[in-house]
Amino acid sequence: MLHLSIAGVRLMALQGHACLRDAAACASEGYTNNRCLPTLFAGGSTKNHPGQQRAVAAVLVVIFRKWSPEVLVRNVAPASKLLKALLSGKDPAVREEARHAYWAVHSSFPQQAEGLFGELDSGAQRGLRKVEAECGAEWDKYAASGYVTPGVWGASASPSAQAHPAKAAARTRKKPPPLEHALGSLESKHWAARESALKEILSACPLPQLHPNAAAKLAAALSAHVADAHYKVSEAALRCALACVSNAETGALLSAHLPLLLPPVLAQLASQKPAQRRLGNEVLNACRRTYDPNSLAAVLCSKLNELSERTKPGAMELLATIAPASSAHFSHVANLRGLLSKLGLILSSRPPPAGSLLSGIEHLANALFHLNEGVCVAAVSSLPGDPQLSVKALLASTGICVEIEDRVACHLRGDKWSAARFRQQRQAAEQQQQQLQLQQQQEEEELPMSPAVGSPPLSYAVNPPPPAMDIPASAYEEAAGDKSPEYQRTPSPLPTQQATPTTNSDPVMRYMVRPPLSEEKLSHDWMREAPQILSDLGVGSGTEAKYSGMQQMVALARQNRPDVWNKFFGQILLCLLEGIGHTGAEHSLHPNQMSPTNASPISTASGGSAESPIKHLYLQGVRALVKYQANYFLEYIEIVVDRLLQCSRDPSYEIVHTAEKALENLVTSVDATRCLKVITPYLGRSDAGDETIVLSCVRTLSKFTSRVPSPELMSALGLVVPPLVKSFSSPSVDMRKAVVFAIVEIYFVLGDALMPHLSELNAAQLKLISIYIERQQKNRVAEAPGGGGGGGGNRVGGVGAREN
Repeated sequence: MLHLSIAGVRLMALQGHACLRDAAACASEGYTNNRCLPTLFAGGSTKNHPGQQRAVAAVLVVIFRKWSPEVLVRNVAPASKLLKALLSGKDPAVREEARHAYWAVHSSFPQQAEGLFGELDSGAQRGLRKVEAECGAEWDKYAASGYVTPGVWGASASPSAQAHPAKAAARTRKKPPPLEHALGSLESKHWAARESALKEILSACPLPQLHPNAAAKLAAALSAHVADAHYKVSEAALRCALACVSNAETGALLSAHLPLLLPPVLAQLASQKPAQRRLGNEVLNACRRTYDPNSLAAVLCSKLNELSERTKPGAMELLATIAPASSAHFSHVANLRGLLSKLGLILSSRPPPAGSLLSGIEHLANALFHLNEGVCVAAVSSLPGDPQLSVKALLASTGICVEIEDRVACHLRGDKWSAARFRQQRQAAEQQQQQLQLQQQQEEEELPMSPAVGSPPLSYAVNPPPPAMDIPASAYEEAAGDKSPEYQRTPSPLPTQQATPTTNSDPVMRYMVRPPLSEEKLSHDWMREAPQILSDLGVGSGTEAKYSGMQQMVALARQNRPDVWNKFFGQILLCLLEGIGHTGAEHSLHPNQMSPTNASPISTASGGSAESPIKHLYLQGVRALVKYQANYFLEYIEIVVDRLLQCSRDPSYEIVHTAEKALENLVTSVDATRCLKVITPYLGRSDAGDETIVLSCVRTLSKFTSRVPSPELMSALGLVVPPLVKSFSSPSVDMRKAVVFAIVEIYFVLGDALMPHLSELNAAQLKLISIYIERQQKNRVAEAPGGGGGGGGNRVGGVGAREN
């Protein structure tokens, strides 16, 4: 029966559990010589079979509750040793049964049980205290049923069940296992157990009064198992997701976890199984019915770059479908610009998109343009170089907007668009061009074909004729005077050309022969120079052009020019963000070349890649914009945070450190509540393998938590604290340290109201947090005015001096 309890078929395993319990309940004095107990103890010591350990613990409950103490007195010691191992095990179901077995032992041998209790850690002791009353009530119910296995263990085929048909029928109407138990079963390695757990969750839907923490765990479980390797588990997860999303109450709780749930569902649209494709479509249709289209559009736009090439066509078709109802989201230029920038990067990639992907891009572009033409033109005009060219080519070639070039030019000039007026202007420009070409032809026909009268003949044998557009003498030659014979000099310019002045009174010539003036003495026309700055900062420009453009951009950032920044801020910022994610080895520096902006060389020998210097340059540009023009970042917080967090994956320490400093500058300069809403979704990405991103998020969280109002922070604890508690058990020392600092900062905002949310931490972790809270309190008292503190140094939680 022990071997039957670990059978791959769930029904057989459940029947094995029931048979073991009922067999133990048949005898009150034990069996002959009690040879079954050593066998049970040996079976419970097998760590590779959690199902068998669970069955042994369940049998021990019956034995120590029903058998005579005189029979069991010799087996208390090995039973205690086994229970200690089971209570410290990894499987939650085994630990739950072991707690019941402990209280069964305590009912007959309290002294030995108390000794075992003292040997356990604090976590196991708290777990035992919680289930003390529950264990006694469950045993009373089991004994009242005639020692027949309850329905939660599956239907029993024992004679006891046949003798009590009414009670057996009542057990069949019992509710399914709790959600926590089903979620724990999803960690099993057997696909049948995972499928059964998902079916249990499906049978429990709708889930009434679901706690936000449970909703987060449910969303994570569905997201992981929708993409399960076994198609039956994936289908069961899709059915669960469909049932949860279709229910209004459960769907509302899952709305905050759509970024986690939608990508794997979209991936099922490209599955080879028709059932998975059908269920994926049904889940997406249920999302359209349940959730606000603007929220769906925001999630899809943020996750578009993370989807695979096979999944992107389905996401774009869904976006094109909900676009007419998402006017509130796409009416903001920043939101539409971010999406069009991603589409432009896809169009400009090599090889270019084709097939269903290109068709999806065309449908989406058509829907976005006809949703709001003015906003779309404004978004296109603010795109950086390559994405803008690709989007304009798409709109013109597909006939969506043939005059997109004229409309973008009109928007950049600040004129109001009129199709008739621009048609007339184009015709007038064409006529003027034709007249100019005709005038140039007539002037060329009237040019003299021989040297001027009075000049000596040219010797073509010795001095061949120079090119028709030869360059005039340099400024140095003009100042000193040319002493060569006249026939050896360069012919004077043609009559139609204006000769270059030769006197030093010309300011242009004086500037050419003298050192350039300092930056403070030059007067800049920033409105004219901004396009050149954009060109120099583009990913296609050379290294020297990038540094020159960055110097000009920093100089412009120091100026109070709202007219320039209102027009060019979005383009400059997106150009910097594109450079952060698009730097390549062809634009890298020599390892010994020094960056003009930070005056510190970054070589590949220090652990960075070949493109680290250029990426570091772009990151410093973003920091300069945050320092001098922080007010313009309100519409771009989401895209800036996302791009800076992606830098956490870079192997170079300098890049990761600079990106975190840029995040710190940003979150301490703009609205803290907005930053909290943007950063919160990234805290739960540890399951996806993004440990570096989560670490940067936790570190950044501690920088601005003190600026968040306490009501907003309290309402967000359900999304902020569970990821922090989970990361507290990370093997990374840096992660645990950052979590402690973040929790300490939250405590100084909320006080003791935070402590109930930390109930899942163990005693050692709570002690560590209390130590750091006391240390932070002492530091704040010492640094307060009149407190005798020096101030200015780095303090616990990152509250020290902030770098700009």
